[in-house]
Amino acid sequence: MFLDRIKILHTGNATLHALRTTVREVVSWYGSFYSFPEANYADPMLLQEMMVGMLDKGTRFRDKFVISDELEKRGAQLQLFSDGLRIGFFGRALKEDLPAVFGVLGEQFNNPLFDLEEFNKLRLQTISARQRSLSNTRYRAELAMNHALYPKAHPNYNTPAELEIALLESMDVAQIREYHQKHIAANQLIISTAGDVDPEGFKDLVEQTFGHWHVEHRASVFAKEGVINPGKTVTPLPDRQNLDVMFGIPTPVTTLHSDYLALYLGTYILGGNFSARLMNTIRDEQGLTYGIGASLSGVTQEYAGFFQVNVTLSQQNLEKGIEATMEQLRKWVLEGITEAELAEKKTTLAGKYQVEMATTHGLARAMQQNAEEGFPLSMLDAYVPKLEALTTEEVNRAIRKYIDPEALHLSIAGTMPA
Repeated sequence: MFLDRIKILHTGNATLHALRTTVREVVSWYGSFYSFPEANYADPMLLQEMMVGMLDKGTRFRDKFVISDELEKRGAQLQLFSDGLRIGFFGRALKEDLPAVFGVLGEQFNNPLFDLEEFNKLRLQTISARQRSLSNTRYRAELAMNHALYPKAHPNYNTPAELEIALLESMDVAQIREYHQKHIAANQLIISTAGDVDPEGFKDLVEQTFGHWHVEHRASVFAKEGVINPGKTVTPLPDRQNLDVMFGIPTPVTTLHSDYLALYLGTYILGGNFSARLMNTIRDEQGLTYGIGASLSGVTQEYAGFFQVNVTLSQQNLEKGIEATMEQLRKWVLEGITEAELAEKKTTLAGKYQVEMATTHGLARAMQQNAEEGFPLSMLDAYVPKLEALTTEEVNRAIRKYIDPEALHLSIAGTMPA
């Protein structure tokens, strides 16, 4: 039982989950906190992405090359990332190197340099990446569907690359410093660690790194609801003979919703891996595409996400591929999944979960994701039994309740056939 082995500690405004394993000398960790991006920025997610991107570009005490050498000589890993409404970090190091690695982490969060030259380099790199996305059919199809389903005030809304490029061109390092001052705080600061970890010693490191962080009492400024928009959007792109096609619909299901696991499993049966129904039919039997899948995306404990199907089609197969995909979607909803499909994918997901939990990195990540999704630690043990307890009736009821094939928004990007 994982629950019996996890030690919960508190220091300052941080909550720690520490799991000691039989792996010797190696410790992994994941951590994150709410950043509460503000609506008064034109694109708060972009500003946050840039701020986090600057954290590993040097501190007031060491430049990025010295920090890189410090981590490399110890064989340690340390990464920081922006993830929507949260900012996170993860890493792995030898037990004896934890003080040095957390010393780096503390400098990056608490004393970043925000060097102008480094900022300009990062800004150019980000602009270049956004410019490349403008001709990417997958990005353009996803963006058009995203705009059909979500208002600008929703956290799942994505700013168009053209606007992001304009914002980046006018962004300055003073905005980065201001965002850092306002949004680095111990809001739901959770850290999960696994391996050869001394919980009390790890608690001391967290206290030294984050102990002075305060909680900023803020309310979310984002809209809650998506929009069911049964329509069609075509984004013409020149010289793109292979088109990306997206089907999407928002759902009211958060990670804490009682139907979440059933809808997730039903979606996985439809298009979660290479042996899923869409791959078997549209790709293997009919030969209409090399890639097709289905997923639930943008789902958190506070915000419901959306159901989507993505397929890449040639000009020649565009109309036939769309019709064949819709036929499978209607069949999935009307006839449901089969007992054999349910049994197969239960085995797949349970095995995948057990493999992920076999490493210190996987354990730390699973504990962290479990906490961020709003589940108690007992869910780490309950996940597979809950999965195995689902019936075809429960999965099919969730599919029919939330997915209406005729209400899906269709988005196509590429060079349309003449």
